[in-house]
Amino acid sequence: MALFYISVFFGSVLLSAILTRVVRDIAVRRRLVDPANLGRHLHVRSVPRIGGIALFLGFTAAAVIGVAASRHAGRQGAISAHMLLSILLPALLVLLLGLCDDLISLGPYWKLGIETLAAIWLYIGGLGIHFVGSYFVGSKLRIPIGLFATIFWVLLITNAFNLIDGLDGLACGSAFIAAIVVCLTSLWGHAPFTSLLATALAGAALGFLRYNFHPATIFLGDSGSLLLGFLLSGLSFAVGSNAGVSVAVAVPIVCLGLPILDVSLSVFRRFLGSKPLFGGDDEHIHHKLIKRGVSHRDAVLILYGVAAGFSVVGLMLVRGKWMFGFAVAAIGLGVWRGVRELKYLEFSELAAVARRIRQRRLVIANDVNLRRAIESIDKASPDFTEICEILRSTLEPLNFSGVAFSFTEPDPIDPGLLFPIRIDASGRLAVMWREIHSSSPDWELRLQLVSHSGKHFGDSVLLREGTAGPLWLDMNLLSGEFRASVSEILDQAIRALPSDSRTHAHSKSHASSGAIRTTA
Repeated sequence: MALFYISVFFGSVLLSAILTRVVRDIAVRRRLVDPANLGRHLHVRSVPRIGGIALFLGFTAAAVIGVAASRHAGRQGAISAHMLLSILLPALLVLLLGLCDDLISLGPYWKLGIETLAAIWLYIGGLGIHFVGSYFVGSKLRIPIGLFATIFWVLLITNAFNLIDGLDGLACGSAFIAAIVVCLTSLWGHAPFTSLLATALAGAALGFLRYNFHPATIFLGDSGSLLLGFLLSGLSFAVGSNAGVSVAVAVPIVCLGLPILDVSLSVFRRFLGSKPLFGGDDEHIHHKLIKRGVSHRDAVLILYGVAAGFSVVGLMLVRGKWMFGFAVAAIGLGVWRGVRELKYLEFSELAAVARRIRQRRLVIANDVNLRRAIESIDKASPDFTEICEILRSTLEPLNFSGVAFSFTEPDPIDPGLLFPIRIDASGRLAVMWREIHSSSPDWELRLQLVSHSGKHFGDSVLLREGTAGPLWLDMNLLSGEFRASVSEILDQAIRALPSDSRTHAHSKSHASSGAIRTTA
């Protein structure tokens, strides 16, 4: 059996290489070339771009010969002509669609419409997502759900390969890697039809790559990239199908991870940037690598490595379900790291928005705490100990180190009556709950103390170290309602002091030069 598939593979390589050279020469003579383009396309000379014809002919020839040889040898599970036509005919439709787009440029909705027809044709022919039927036995939803899933998958993979076809050999080489994985997994799953076609496709891609690798002498064009994506989307339905539903869904997604990642990033960033989803740009993964100074050839090789990495993880999933969690974690970490390295501005802005959302949550939480403090102050007794405790429980979580006070009373107040407010080392009245290091630059927020009657009787100064970080707070609330409540309770507390305390403090100020006035 191994000899049979090896023969199909090398036969496909040879046929594809010969046909590619023939198609290239004909295209050059008939001037069916893509002119040099210094925009988002990276080639600097005219190159034929109808390589899809050679690819289709090479793949079809190898597949037909392989089917005929299989049937002639009387192999068990020989493939019928009907099964072969079920994928070749819709693939031909996609090829013609791509050729039209290469020659006359079709609109995106025309392309999506014809691709949808090809996907429906594929589903009717038996190549589609049919395993959902086990969840909807006897239900009328079984066929519509399977058909919708098939259409979505075909459109996704078909256009994903079209999007990554921006560097010489990138789409073709990625398809070769994916086809090898499909071949191996279908062999393990005893699916001879898929194994044969995947082998033929891998050979056709490798034969074409001989002329498509940098510097390319022929391009896939839309005809070739759409064809590769369509064939792989159809053949991948058999990948992991015998390993459970979760693996059957995960394995093809992982194996085709590179094109899926690129199309997902493209759609998401265009959505974030309010750009047309179907418009072209130069922000694909391969473009970002080139902009970072990576050479054309090296960028392709790097992305081959990425595609191979996805494929290895996919193969591991097929061989062991226990790898599922590890695979998801590894892929998630790799994608996150890769996107960060590519420095997409849209995702940087999205991260900034996420930070602002988190910061807004902090503002809301701190504002709620301030309002609770206002309620507590309004209910508190005019006692300095209780007032200072409320100030500490409110301001300490905001990284304030303490509060200093200056009261503009005509007569000095005995500091002993203001406990726990004390005279600090700088000679001001303050209540501190955190030491301020002299090596750190401090900043102060001064709030006027104004009584309910409108009398200005001093200031409160909120002390904070410069290293305490940003202050996530509604400053209007702090300098408005909170300041007003603190002013009122302090005014009441001062007026509640014994009437002779100020006279006593005044007389002491004449008797000792160490007496402290409360005016700062």
